[in-house]
Amino acid sequence: LVKLQAVGDRYEVRVKGPQVTAGYLDEPEKTAAAFDEEGFYRTGGLALFHDPGDPAQGLVFAGRAAAEFKLSSGTWLYGGALSDGLLKALSPHVT
Repeated sequence: LVKLQAVGDRYEVRVKGPQVTAGYLDEPEKTAAAFDEEGFYRTGGLALFHDPGDPAQGLVFAGRAAAEFKLSSGTWLYGGALSDGLLKALSPHVT
């Protein structure tokens, strides 16, 4: 099963099924953090619909949840885009 959980204007992809681990061995805290209340594994992958008007067209990868954070002003920063911009600006000195 796949569940899309809204995160801002995108969706975190969550999965559940017999092929997905039931949790961390002897580590209930890690298990609780990795799974939602319905038992879906939080992949951390973010997605958008390729065509919001036609969800059957599929999803497009839209970053990682761990690479994003919200400032106290309410503005979201997307770490992937930030690091890409820095690498381009500092090239060839940083790779």
